[in-house]
Amino acid sequence: MQARGDWQKAKPQDKQQAAQWQESAPVDLALAARYGQGLARDVRNIEPWGKGVELDRITQGVWDYSQFFADSISALPWDNSTNARGANDRRAVGSWFYSGVKLTPTISGLYAPPGSTAAEFDLTGSYAPPGAGSAVFDLSVTIQAAAEGDPIQALDNRLGMPWGSPPPNDVTLPSPWGEGIAVAGKAPPISWEVEPGDPLKPAPTITIKNAYLLMNHINLKTTADNTPLKFGGFSVSMDIDSFGYQFSATLLNQASYDKVMTAADPVDVELNINGHALNFMIEGGQESDGDNLKAWSVKGTSRSQLLGPPYAELLSDTNTGTIDAKGYIQSLLVGSGFTLEWPTGLASSAVTWNIPAGVLSYVDKSAMGVLRMLADSIGAVIVPDLSQDKIKVQPRWTMKPWALYDNNPDVLVHESMTVESSNQYEPAPAYDKIYVAGENHGVIAEVYRADTGGVSTAPDITDPLLTDSTANIQRGTQALAEYQKMRRVGLKVLVLESGGPGIIYPGQIIEQQHGDSAKDWRGLVLANTISVGSDGVDLYQNLIIARPV
Repeated sequence: MQARGDWQKAKPQDKQQAAQWQESAPVDLALAARYGQGLARDVRNIEPWGKGVELDRITQGVWDYSQFFADSISALPWDNSTNARGANDRRAVGSWFYSGVKLTPTISGLYAPPGSTAAEFDLTGSYAPPGAGSAVFDLSVTIQAAAEGDPIQALDNRLGMPWGSPPPNDVTLPSPWGEGIAVAGKAPPISWEVEPGDPLKPAPTITIKNAYLLMNHINLKTTADNTPLKFGGFSVSMDIDSFGYQFSATLLNQASYDKVMTAADPVDVELNINGHALNFMIEGGQESDGDNLKAWSVKGTSRSQLLGPPYAELLSDTNTGTIDAKGYIQSLLVGSGFTLEWPTGLASSAVTWNIPAGVLSYVDKSAMGVLRMLADSIGAVIVPDLSQDKIKVQPRWTMKPWALYDNNPDVLVHESMTVESSNQYEPAPAYDKIYVAGENHGVIAEVYRADTGGVSTAPDITDPLLTDSTANIQRGTQALAEYQKMRRVGLKVLVLESGGPGIIYPGQIIEQQHGDSAKDWRGLVLANTISVGSDGVDLYQNLIIARPV
């Protein structure tokens, strides 16, 4: 069975009621946050960036990405161009620009029903326009180059950067503001202060003779009860880089050996050499018996060793507030029985400086270990006092090696007082400028020799304890001193009871004088070894001296 129905004529639609595309309502720009000029901040109190707070970008009131279509009722072809306020990619938006093209629609022909006001569509067969007419729909557009002078099209770049969390900054290495440095080849904007010299020290005196008649007086006794110890030869070794001087001796009987070796603690002894008293403590010894001949030997060190391991308590600390370097060491020595000699205020003295909170930090160090850490940071050395429980902090070079004649020396030795000498040349790079800096705190100091102007730069020095310009300058000065060409001179000198230099200590500036003053020279005492044989006759101090050339 077949069912058949005829196609009916479609009813005309009311085009006036057809729903048309409408322009969407723009988002209120009043809620958009704009960039503006930031407020001036005091960079001295500025805080480092931290992690930003995450912002919810979903709720932003910005323009959406919709596209808008032209209304066909205007008899123009469809236009897919982007609305000026529409789909702008906020992540890649640029600033103002010239449009490269201009769209000019060209209408080739619009559909017009022939002879009637309505278009009839008969779908019972193939469609054929009535009569000989034809329906032509031409929706093409012609793109023409924009003419010169066409207006520019503005993109709103105020919305071109979405809000988000800023990347975190590394706040572990802040670079605080500090003093600037001079630009090479240009005059500094401010006058540079030249380090002032010290007042003249008292000039040492000696008695020069053609010949010296010596009768050495050497005694060794216990300090507590003045018990004499019978001994033969001895040796004392002192070095500028050691805070403990060494002592050894040969004893001549069992009683003397037992006196210093059977006590519960190290026994203090006093060695007197031609009126010069030196104090040591005996730490160990050895007893031997060979071929029916007994021998005893002992060894010890200066009492300054009590401030270091293994005698001193190990400490750990981190300063919680600003401290003064000298004052901090004095606090560590409270109750130790030792006094600290740390003169300041002179070019020849070691500086003291402020150390900010958290900079001085150490674990398991003795009081001497902490002192050495601070002294090393400024190029200073520790000199034990062998006559009393006292230690002294001073620059390694109390006078600059290129300016040793700006003041009087500490000690004089005439060539008639020496019996032997040696000389070894020690080359060094001719650096005369160096940059010295702290790490997390402090400043950068450019230190150079005033007599040469600083033309050759040494490798930089950094130290976490260099937190003040005075400390940086002293460290730089001592570093440049080590780049001075030197001769290492050895002198074997008499130990005179009077009229001579007496015991010569490391760290002293020495001058050797000659019959011809043109041959005189000065240098820094690096080491001294005093020794005598069992006969007590050949008593000399053997000096090692750094002589600038």
